[in-house]
Amino acid sequence: MEKCLAFVLGGGGARGAMQVGALRAPFEAGYKPDLLVGTSIGAANAACLGFWGVNMEGVAALERAYQNMMEGHLMDTPGRMVWHTLSGHPFYTSKRAKEFLIAAGITPELRFEQIQNVRLGLVGAEMG
Repeated sequence: MEKCLAFVLGGGGARGAMQVGALRAPFEAGYKPDLLVGTSIGAANAACLGFWGVNMEGVAALERAYQNMMEGHLMDTPGRMVWHTLSGHPFYTSKRAKEFLIAAGITPELRFEQIQNVRLGLVGAEMG
């Protein structure tokens, strides 16, 4: 049986930005996951990391995204925005949110098949 290194990112919107800091340590130590697993905001972080790079550059891009979301007062629904976009059902809370996502490369045309450098296991739910 072949070994697989997985990074598992939990849910809870407030944890999303903290996960970025936590991701630095294993990458700085030279670990690179074969699989990213996440739920809710962890799924959004995993998908973005898969899209931007499963390395320190991807972590830096994710960090910039959170900084930009905070500066633009867009922290209300980052997980839902990414999840809906990747699943083919764009969800934009505002014109500013739409512009932010497109500038970050998360366009309505983005699909899971485009993430090829890591396997993803994502769980998300919208209760409402």
